[in-house]
Amino acid sequence: MLALARGLMARPRLLCLDDPFLGLARPVINRFCQAIREITAEGMTILAAGQHVRRLLRLAHRAYLLEEGRVALSGPGAELLQDDRLRRSLIELIPGVDQPMG
Repeated sequence: MLALARGLMARPRLLCLDDPFLGLARPVINRFCQAIREITAEGMTILAAGQHVRRLLRLAHRAYLLEEGRVALSGPGAELLQDDRLRRSLIELIPGVDQPMG
């Protein structure tokens, strides 16, 4: 939260967040998500990348799936969250998860 506050002090038009939820407890993550909603409602753009894909997609007005450096999918976060291609991509990244057949 302190890092977010420091970033906002300059009143940027774009705020870039790299893995913003890393190491945070669930209650802090929930508050952080609320803060992001409030900030974007005021018109600021936030570009975020991270491992908490579901949570980030729920927050995203626009989302992108990059594969090998290229945009493979784009659209509203809620739509990408339901996309089978995104789900397959994420399963491939998780060690020990069986791959879907066929």
